[in-house]
Amino acid sequence: MDWLLDVFATWLYGLKVIAITLAVIMFISGLDDFFIDVVYWVRRIKRKLSVYRRYPRMSYRELYKPDEKPLAIMVPAWNETGVIGNMAELAATTLD
Repeated sequence: MDWLLDVFATWLYGLKVIAITLAVIMFISGLDDFFIDVVYWVRRIKRKLSVYRRYPRMSYRELYKPDEKPLAIMVPAWNETGVIGNMAELAATTLD
């Protein structure tokens, strides 16, 4: 019966090694997310302390104040001569 205890102990040791390995992999793969979060919060705090004290926040109404300007849309249209006219017409009527 001692061999059964040895097998069980080896099994638990293997699970421990696997758990530690997975924890290290998850930690390493989470470092990039942590970096992105730190950059986001530092930039947000910096903007709150510097930019928003000098300039008021822009509202969506202010985007409509200037006159409209032409807009170019790149459309990959290789051998699409039958539908390109309808697509351009639909885009022209639905874009605000």
